[in-house]
Amino acid sequence: MKVSRHDIWHDEIRLNLVRIFYPCLMIFGTIGNILCLKILLRKRFRRQSTCQYLCILAVIDILFIYTRSTRYLYRYIFNVDLRNTSLWICRSFIFFSSTLSHLASWILVIVSFDRYLIIKSIFRYRNAGWRVLKSTCFLIFILCFLNSHYFYILGKDKKFEFIMKNLFFVCL
Repeated sequence: MKVSRHDIWHDEIRLNLVRIFYPCLMIFGTIGNILCLKILLRKRFRRQSTCQYLCILAVIDILFIYTRSTRYLYRYIFNVDLRNTSLWICRSFIFFSSTLSHLASWILVIVSFDRYLIIKSIFRYRNAGWRVLKSTCFLIFILCFLNSHYFYILGKDKKFEFIMKNLFFVCL
């Protein structure tokens, strides 16, 4: 396969953009989410369920940013994809990355329902720390369960592959 000068130039630009983008994302994303936490954890906001959910979302966002950015930075600094270092790392990385992204989306859904139920006076109090804790723990449990399939379906286990090849040849 012939590699053109355009492909090399394109890869070089992409490499330089990644080297700039992901560190900036980590820096500004962390600062922005920490500022959100600082504001939302003030005494007057701390008791509101919406602010509690948004604090959880800020922590999830920080974890997600570092999970994703670490992979790309590692790949472009060391020329090795972190997921290729071991089967366990590959499966764990994709499990945590997917779970964190799903958590962020579903926390926003819960915030919307929580606001609706407060406006409709179904929930009497805005101060609902236990409700937030229970619903968040339940959500984490459900998403971990639903994403647990990543530990079984991703990557190739050399022992399993060897056994399957030998089983195939025995059947012939």
